[in-house]
Amino acid sequence: MVHGDFGEHNTTMINGKMKCFDYEYAHFGNPYVDIGKVVLRNCSSESDFIEFFMNYLGDLPKPEDFRDGLIYFCNWHHMIRLEKELPYHEVPLLRRNRLEEVTGENLFSLIDAFKSEINLK
Repeated sequence: MVHGDFGEHNTTMINGKMKCFDYEYAHFGNPYVDIGKVVLRNCSSESDFIEFFMNYLGDLPKPEDFRDGLIYFCNWHHMIRLEKELPYHEVPLLRRNRLEEVTGENLFSLIDAFKSEINLK
């Protein structure tokens, strides 16, 4: 199950356990819909990224799986922004294009491409 709008704004602590709410975009699908948002907004360092994946998967993702997952996230996020008629709907596509240009097997090069600032002209 994918939450679809996972983030601090849709979570709370109940009896010491993290709980999610607001399942408007919940669906069965690619977990990178949620993972992409966590990496983009909450992983501010390599150690944050490592800690997240060690807790989530028990290991780091394979670079090709990570790239494919982030590309899926970008495409999905673009679609949602268009559907809601939000501004800057092209930003996820710019992130996707940068991901597609990364060569090699370095997870942190993919993170840099995904998270670096987007300059809209």
